Amino acid sequence: MSRKFRLVIGVAAALVLAAATIADAQTTTGRLIGTVYDGSSVALPGATVTISSPTQIGGAMVRITDGAGEFSFVGISPGAYNVNVSLHGFITQERSEVKVPLGGAAAISIMLPEGTFGGEVEVVAETPVVDPTQVNTEQIFDYGYLQNASIGSRNRDYTSVLVQAAGVAGDDNPNVFGSAFNENAYYVDGIDTTDPVVGMWGTTFNFDSIQEIQFQTSGFEAEYGRATGGLVNLVTKSGGNQFNGTLDVRYRDERFQESGEHFDASNLDTAYQDIGVTLGGPIVRDKVWFFASYEYINSEFTPIESPTTRDWEGQNYLGKVTWQVSPSWRLMGKFSGNPADIYNQSASRFREPEATDYQKQGSDILTAEINGVLSDDLLWNLTIGSYASVLD
Repeated sequence: MSRKFRLVIGVAAALVLAAATIADAQTTTGRLIGTVYDGSSVALPGATVTISSPTQIGGAMVRITDGAGEFSFVGISPGAYNVNVSLHGFITQERSEVKVPLGGAAAISIMLPEGTFGGEVEVVAETPVVDPTQVNTEQIFDYGYLQNASIGSRNRDYTSVLVQAAGVAGDDNPNVFGSAFNENAYYVDGIDTTDPVVGMWGTTFNFDSIQEIQFQTSGFEAEYGRATGGLVNLVTKSGGNQFNGTLDVRYRDERFQESGEHFDASNLDTAYQDIGVTLGGPIVRDKVWFFASYEYINSEFTPIESPTTRDWEGQNYLGKVTWQVSPSWRLMGKFSGNPADIYNQSASRFREPEATDYQKQGSDILTAEINGVLSDDLLWNLTIGSYASVLD
């Protein structure tokens, strides 16, 4: 064997091992693990465990419990799952709304009572779920939480909810446990989108396109490098087997402001509108899904006695396709952008119209990801992305 050939083999082996190691900290998926036992707390091997979720492409997934009565589903999409457990001679059990968190593991224990009626099924709606693998401090913001947390015409970006976590202060650029606002890291669909110049968040998108946010504030792994504050890990929606969409229209102006003893709202000249739409569904059921979103934002503000109006006009768009190539392999491609134009950015009573400035900004993100489940202990994850931003 030539030296050059040995070098190629060595590099290839190193890449495979690196992929297997990194996959232990999947940033776009989660895990569901558990144990099945009988009424005497004896482990039950050979039980059939079937899970399904509207967020998991590829249809229902099946595992058989091992000699210790344990089962494991790895590399699955975060979301709420239905779990069905059956074994001959026992009453089939079904658990609904089992929440699998982004970047973590949901662990459940299911007891199968002995029974003589093979067709009997016991359904339990509420199932205690814990994550025995969690060693860090984190907050999970799922889709339901995000919808309830977004009030009025503000707070329609993902950074607005981060300050609701313990130990976090600030506004759109949060300070985590006393760290500086530029010491956080922002991951979107597996790609680091932290602005490389200022160290703050580097992209925005339609709030209704978010599937889940994992916000780690301490104790996370060293693989994330320069982040000494918080780690934001966000996954966007992927579509589903049914067509679903949203339409959100928000507006406000000075008439929404309340005057006070030392403030007259009629002196303001301001207007804000936010129009967002999303659509997702199947291209091929259980095989190929798509998701798309668009948002238009326009904000106008005229400072008191200013001859010019500050006009901020921006767009957020996202397109995503997910393909379940085989039961073990999944491919995702996504493109997103958030261009914005700011006219008369320096509008003021002290600045003449010809002295104001214009700013153009925005970023484009292109992402491709391949996930493979080789076994319960070996995963393959390859993410390739491009992040480009402009500030003129």
